[in-house]
Amino acid sequence: MASNCNAECEAVIPNLAPCGGVSMTSAAVDCNPCAEANCCDQLSASGESYDWYARRNCIAQCDDGDDACIQACTEAYPNGLALDLWLTSCTQTSCAVECEVDPAPVCGNPYLGDPAESCPVCVEANCCAEEQACWSSLACLQNGICSELCEGDASCLAACDTEHAAGVALSDADDACVDTNCATECAGM
Repeated sequence: MASNCNAECEAVIPNLAPCGGVSMTSAAVDCNPCAEANCCDQLSASGESYDWYARRNCIAQCDDGDDACIQACTEAYPNGLALDLWLTSCTQTSCAVECEVDPAPVCGNPYLGDPAESCPVCVEANCCAEEQACWSSLACLQNGICSELCEGDASCLAACDTEHAAGVALSDADDACVDTNCATECAGM
């Protein structure tokens, strides 16, 4: 769903969304310019993805607190979730101050938890490079989400590795590092 704004439209509404039709929706004045400067690939990919829009629209239909509905939306549009995570990681890491993110994500992962808790502390101390590499790679996030949705099914996991082959090495390295160094601290995450 890339922007179809022609020259006449751009004359009336200049620079509508310089990164492919999606702009950040933040009350923080400096958030949009920062995101457009640092996360344009993520904004463009999201704006051009049916799954990204479909997942967001699906979730908008869910009642507050309806985790089953949100999970169904994620299962229906897993690539939409991967794009959301990729974009969120970039903006919250590259633009934490400008987008008023508090606390800033640990090693690029905005969902690791409170930075003072044992899992984020362990990951930051032992696996930060692997975590950052995965969270800055759409393919790694796609592979990880696909694998989680498999719930241990071997043929499903193999299909994920085939479909998202570019992310397998990064995902495996991140998982191995956390499993080796932070298994106790990150149990249940």
